[in-house]
Amino acid sequence: MSQQYFDPRQRAALFEKVADKLFDFSSSQEEERLMMKLNALKTEELEVEESRNLKNIVQNVIKSEGSSFSHATHEDEGQTTNSEGTSQFMRLVKKATSVKHVHDLLGKKIRKGKCLTIDQPAEQIFFDDTHLSSPNTRLKAVEQTAEDVRLERKIEAVFSSFARFGRWEPSEVVVSQGSCKIGFHNFVALCEEAQIVTNDQVVIKKIHRIFRNYMDKDSGLISFKTFIFMLPEIATCVCQQPEKLMESVLHINKQGHLWIHATHDSSHQSRKLAS
Repeated sequence: MSQQYFDPRQRAALFEKVADKLFDFSSSQEEERLMMKLNALKTEELEVEESRNLKNIVQNVIKSEGSSFSHATHEDEGQTTNSEGTSQFMRLVKKATSVKHVHDLLGKKIRKGKCLTIDQPAEQIFFDDTHLSSPNTRLKAVEQTAEDVRLERKIEAVFSSFARFGRWEPSEVVVSQGSCKIGFHNFVALCEEAQIVTNDQVVIKKIHRIFRNYMDKDSGLISFKTFIFMLPEIATCVCQQPEKLMESVLHINKQGHLWIHATHDSSHQSRKLAS
């Protein structure tokens, strides 16, 4: 039997052809896939770094403004100041101030696909498990936050009543309702009832400028969160402390009613009074 002869050059050509098909050496597809993976990794790394930087900014703001989750104690009936001398009013002001500070620093920076807005609850931004290192601390923080929410809802009841009626109507705030927004005329009525302003037209004009800076440009209204947010500027305008303004507004609600948020805004509540 004669031995079959194979040309080494043909063998090399065949091997090269097979290898070319297996590893796709003759095209840039592998290189493109590799570059796509590298770009994806770089993008992910940038997002992680951006998130880390944002967290650092927020934490620095918290430290500079004072933690919203400091240790708290139970408060005596009729008092709103704990044993450390930090009032609930001041904590709410600090939350609003911290949100404003972060908002200014980030300049509408997109965070997790959403813009940081004034109406975004401060506790959603600043709540961090690092503040709750023990069950006891966690319990105290929850209790304090619950008290702060109750205080905020009492103030919101006054705000919403004036937003709807231009006056305090305690019987109208005891049922579940949607959020309200207030116009400048009713806002001035609220400030006058709380004795924050009098008939001083110069002060009212200054407050109107502040209101105009914060109001929704389409509706001419402000929300309750925005109201809390702008209190420090109103306080400066009338030469008072922000927490004193909150206390004055709360004093209107002698019944201690809480504003009960509805799960969904009804069509009746969708009409916001802009008078």
